Amino acid sequence: MGLATALNEGLNACSYGIVARADSDDISEPDRFATLIPALIESDCAVMGSAMYEVDAQNTTVEATRQTVTDASRLADMMPSRNPLYHPTVAFYKDVVQRLGGYEYVPGAEDWWLWSRVIAAGYKIGNVPEPLVRYRVGAGAYTRRGGLNAWKQDWAIQRRLYTGHAISKLGWIKNMSVRTAYRFIPESTRRKAFRALTDIRPSRNVENSLQGKDA
Repeated sequence: MGLATALNEGLNACSYGIVARADSDDISEPDRFATLIPALIESDCAVMGSAMYEVDAQNTTVEATRQTVTDASRLADMMPSRNPLYHPTVAFYKDVVQRLGGYEYVPGAEDWWLWSRVIAAGYKIGNVPEPLVRYRVGAGAYTRRGGLNAWKQDWAIQRRLYTGHAISKLGWIKNMSVRTAYRFIPESTRRKAFRALTDIRPSRNVENSLQGKDA
């Protein structure tokens, strides 16, 4: 079973109108749903995400905070060049996603392609600025963001965006040129580039120790 199929099976099993994503290896902050769900309901968005913490594999140290863009029009403008939402943080209206066909197979970018279709259908997406999820970043995370397999995933999503008329041919070429360079530069440089592009703030901006927060 592929990821898209598994996500759609899970979606079918949900009995409520609003669905919140939760990966098994990540941790929701205690106030995640109390913050995220009202923000979605009170907005005119179909999907709402948030900022998130990067934590070590043991969930003891905040490595950094991934910030977000909150303006819906800016998020739509970002869509062709980068995924504007952090998938582990989102909540969305189930009927909207299913009406658009749910998740489709796009290796490594099923969520990105879904958000693109949400916007193309006339809906809005949004983010709240608070970090509401602790996202585990294990060893090798930045290694996996490089190489041929990662480049093939870029090609797949950029081709979908082009054939879906979300970007022009020139935009496709530009995006792939940037992503080709990113995938094949040294890992240390790629780490710095990723943190700059995703507005990741170092851990000094948040409480470094998470021990005791779950009590």
